[in-house]
Amino acid sequence: MQEIDELKAAITQLEKHIESQDVEVYWQQRTIDILRKQLNKMEERIESLEQSGGAGQMQPDEKPPHY
Repeated sequence: MQEIDELKAAITQLEKHIESQDVEVYWQQRTIDILRKQLNKMEERIESLEQSGGAGQMQPDEKPPHY
């Protein structure tokens, strides 16, 4: 009988652990989705800037205006 009680306790502990992992995975996926959207927006903005000439594209050896 004690073995059965120990198994029940172990199962209960595992179920709680699985539930907490499910919650963590859910929030991680939400974060990933948000980051993907932000990345897509940034890629679109970079592409748009490149097509429009950007903010005054500089030559590789040209110093920025604040120098």
